[in-house]
Amino acid sequence: ANFAVSNSSVDSTDMILVHRDSGGTDGSYYAQATAVATDAFHITVTNLTAGALDEAVVISFMVLKSTTN
Repeated sequence: ANFAVSNSSVDSTDMILVHRDSGGTDGSYYAQATAVATDAFHITVTNLTAGALDEAVVISFMVLKSTTN
């Protein structure tokens, strides 16, 4: 699954940390931030099992501000 997150505090140079906060089976999901841009990014959640999953998963994220020199 892939979905967009709008957040006015995000810059294209920032790092987004993402994790499964709750819900779903432990060890069955991998969540990551992709396509980081100014004011938005995407989160991709991947099923790590061989079976089909349809659990409600709660995702948390943290924005780490970055600077360039």
